[in-house]
Amino acid sequence: MKILLVDDDELFSNLLKASLTEQRYTVDTAVNGQDGWDFVEAQNYDLIVLDVMLPKLDGISFCRRLRANRNQTLVMLLTARATSDEKVMGLDAGADDYVVKPIPLPELEARIRALLRREQATVSPVLEWGKLQLDPSQCEVTYNGVSLNLTAKEYALLELFMRNSQKIHGASSILNQLWSFEDEPPTPDTVRALIKRLRQKLKAVGADDLVETVYGLGYRLNPALPHVQEKEFVSNTEHRRSLSKATNWEETKSSVLEQIALLEQATGELSDISQKKARDESHKLIGSLGILGLPQGCEIARQIETLLEPQVSLEGQQELNLSVQKLRLLVENAPPLHQEKQATKQPQIETQTRLLIVDEDREFIDRLVVKATSGGMQTAIASNPKLALEAINRVRPDIVLLDMSHPDRREDGLMLLDELSKHTPPIPVLVFTSYNQATDRVAVARRKVRGFLEKPIVPSQVLEVITQILKPSRTTEARVLVVDDDRMTLRFVQTLLEPWGLQVTTLSNPLEFWDELEAVTPDLVVLDIQMPDIDGIELCQMLRNDSRWAWLPIVFLTGQRDAETIQKVFAAGADDYVSKPIVAPELITRIFNRLERTRLLREYAEIEPLTGLPNRHRSSEDLSKFLQIAKQYQQPFCLAVITLDNLTQINRKFGHQLGDQMLRRLAHLLRQELRNEDIVARWDGAEFIVGMYGMNRSDGVEWLAEVLELLRQIKLESDAQLIQMSFSSGVTQYPLDGSDIQTLYQVAGEVLEKARKFGSDRILPANWQPVESNKTDIILLHQDSFFATSILRAMETRGYHTQWFQDGKTALDALAVNNPIHSRVILVEDNLPLRDGLDVLKQFKRDKITQRSRVVWLSSNLSEVEKAKSLGCFDYINLPCNVSAFMNRLRQALES
Repeated sequence: MKILLVDDDELFSNLLKASLTEQRYTVDTAVNGQDGWDFVEAQNYDLIVLDVMLPKLDGISFCRRLRANRNQTLVMLLTARATSDEKVMGLDAGADDYVVKPIPLPELEARIRALLRREQATVSPVLEWGKLQLDPSQCEVTYNGVSLNLTAKEYALLELFMRNSQKIHGASSILNQLWSFEDEPPTPDTVRALIKRLRQKLKAVGADDLVETVYGLGYRLNPALPHVQEKEFVSNTEHRRSLSKATNWEETKSSVLEQIALLEQATGELSDISQKKARDESHKLIGSLGILGLPQGCEIARQIETLLEPQVSLEGQQELNLSVQKLRLLVENAPPLHQEKQATKQPQIETQTRLLIVDEDREFIDRLVVKATSGGMQTAIASNPKLALEAINRVRPDIVLLDMSHPDRREDGLMLLDELSKHTPPIPVLVFTSYNQATDRVAVARRKVRGFLEKPIVPSQVLEVITQILKPSRTTEARVLVVDDDRMTLRFVQTLLEPWGLQVTTLSNPLEFWDELEAVTPDLVVLDIQMPDIDGIELCQMLRNDSRWAWLPIVFLTGQRDAETIQKVFAAGADDYVSKPIVAPELITRIFNRLERTRLLREYAEIEPLTGLPNRHRSSEDLSKFLQIAKQYQQPFCLAVITLDNLTQINRKFGHQLGDQMLRRLAHLLRQELRNEDIVARWDGAEFIVGMYGMNRSDGVEWLAEVLELLRQIKLESDAQLIQMSFSSGVTQYPLDGSDIQTLYQVAGEVLEKARKFGSDRILPANWQPVESNKTDIILLHQDSFFATSILRAMETRGYHTQWFQDGKTALDALAVNNPIHSRVILVEDNLPLRDGLDVLKQFKRDKITQRSRVVWLSSNLSEVEKAKSLGCFDYINLPCNVSAFMNRLRQALES
């Protein structure tokens, strides 16, 4: 967890930071309010500890600004002022806790932990991944009941993996989340070393291969391990543990007996010095014997410590000697440490996929159950989300089908999605919607659902999507081509490498090498030196002189170890060599080292260095794959082109350093706000590309509009000037705007130019067009200029054409002339001046305006909603209401 500490008392800050860091928190510190605010704009924190009296920006103002920007990060205020008025002022400013200095450090830490627990009250206290458990409240990690001793960074890395188990974490992502701004700048090598140490500690307790390397992407928890049969873990782990305990017991027993010998020697003399020494040894034995599971020994050691008072009587001396002898006999005859009974565990064999269907459509359910059962799936049915939660608590399903095609089920469906998101690892969910339904896909997608399916749909299509989602998330296996005229060597190498997940192709005739190379397109080639017709060195030279294959890593197999042969091998362009007879671990290690190095080089070539986003080449491949999946499963796919506004002018006026900072901020915000599976890339200059599977144009516009509204809140400072950031975007949808990536990109670019032409700082869908003077999308009737300004800006951000009237009379005049304004939606406030809202609605009904426009009632008085509906209102919005919720309700009126 990340904590920001803002206090001008550097001594206090350093002490608190050091103590919190020991407790596995990542802590940034700032000595004034403005520096603290810069930290908040750059990163997300779980808690801000804030002094009230700060230079540049005081704590109360800081807190008010934070809440005004809709940032709900927990805030703890620190101050030496203890009056009730000061406390009220701090809490009213938005603080979550108010602490008066001076305060003991342990108490302050306890208050911090309590505040963080309050935020996490709805989150499962213990994270689990198979037999691995992490308890954030205690900072404890166990595997199969065995505790792991991790450093702070190792613990933070494991917690990051377990909280985001479906995500692949690149080196840059790990660096950003585990290191604070004030730490010494780490490198990708630091991450690799950290991963290596964590793997070694996991392996020591039997958790082999728990952290998986995804070549070209990063690291994650191995998705296969939670489903490994229990029997394998029991046998391997228990075997290691029994060996370890047998060894530890013999060593510990010897050590304890040495302590008893010292005790015997000291009690025999009973001088002041020896008596003190005896008391110290007996005290140590109490703890040692307790840890070793000898409670009777603990009790005897405690009696000995009591007997060793400053003046020991003759009777006490005799009792003391007897107790020491009794203790020696107990230890010498004690059984091996913790003889545990072998737990008889039934192997957990996954034979069927468990499918939970949350739906009321009995006809569809019956057909789907028949099809799923015939395909080897185990099905369960819940008619509503409440019953679904009860079913999930009994038996965890592998996937959930949730019907949200009916508007009345939306809130319950979102509640279920919120609950499912708390499971670790998350349960994949597919959501059913109706064709052309005005479902808020953005709100649903933010719950990390895996896809949308439109009803009506046949069961076979549903099962195809389920199968695709539940396929193990394996990385593309590396392909290895082995060329050797010795067929026995080929069989040996193939048998050796394939269990490691490599695709091995063998070739005994070197004359067929080029045909096989084109067919296999390997990631690595293994060549023997001496072969008939053409030897390995000649093949290596030809590969290095071919521009298409010059990059290919080559490892030689050779039975010749003389210096001349080795020199020829490397002169020909080899990357490595392995001597015959082949030593299995050596060959495996050298091949994987070569593959890892090639992967890193490709990664550097495919990642844009400034923002850390994929470049055009890499993202084009990913976009094409997503588009193919959308075609296969008849799903929408949304492609957006984004350009940072005024970047060229900012570079010229303020320098490229500020421009680069803006690009990084936008890249960070896009990755943070969009889904993990969405594609975000930087193609050229200020141009970013976003691909969103399962989203239509309207969904894409809404999601990017929310990102834009967050970006506007970020203000960068240069030469005492505050620069506000914004971007423009064009949004397209497959198949409406194109059937391939290039066409979608061209159309999105054309729409982007329209957005820039009409003022920038907005997102436009591909079907957007300018309107005639007497037509508009939305008319707002509202007297409050502050409210109207914020709502109108939100509408224009999303590409809507708008008009605003502050009173009912002016609005009626504009709508009742010979050439009236035509609007798709009219928003009417209840308390309008000159003609109130209900009068306006009555006139609308008489003029039949409600028949050609959707009228939405805006009111804080719910008692008048029924009157408004009887006068022809399509819907109502209860005020006050935040902009995001307002726009989602408005979309339903526009799209229904």
